[in-house]
Amino acid sequence: MIEYIEGQASQKYGQLTSCLHIKSDTNTLVCNDILSIIHTSFPTTASRSIRFGAKPIKDFIFETANAIEQENPLDEILLENKITLSIAIRLKAEEYMLNKIPNSSTLVITSNQTSELLTHFKTITTNRSILTVLERVNLMTPENIHVNAFMFEPLIDIPIFHLLRLYNRVKLLT
Repeated sequence: MIEYIEGQASQKYGQLTSCLHIKSDTNTLVCNDILSIIHTSFPTTASRSIRFGAKPIKDFIFETANAIEQENPLDEILLENKITLSIAIRLKAEEYMLNKIPNSSTLVITSNQTSELLTHFKTITTNRSILTVLERVNLMTPENIHVNAFMFEPLIDIPIFHLLRLYNRVKLLT
């Protein structure tokens, strides 16, 4: 919604994008930064607060994905679980590729970051098992999480157990 209201050049859009992809500020964003965006964009939420505001957003995403893994019984239908797992999967995969690609800090990627990183990563490895995991990440996790219903359709159709299996596989990449 921020993209539609303020455009891609807005600071808010950039910060939210840094929650979905590994960017230069991803590791410095905390939950309160995102809550501030919500408060200023949706004034009716201004009285809401969170106890974990100082927690880095990336850690919060991973902790939430790990908690979903441990749910018993697991709610297979909840879209928010699938979205959280998809974001965590993509962040882990991008983190892995950025750590392996030489001089990755000099890469200029303006869109489709996960698939662009995969293209660069394929030039430095032929390890089929790693490439298979990363190709699944690219296939199963939508590049953009938007309000538009069609962006959620692939997630609705994917059984959560497939996402959990992929999350576990991407966490094992070293």
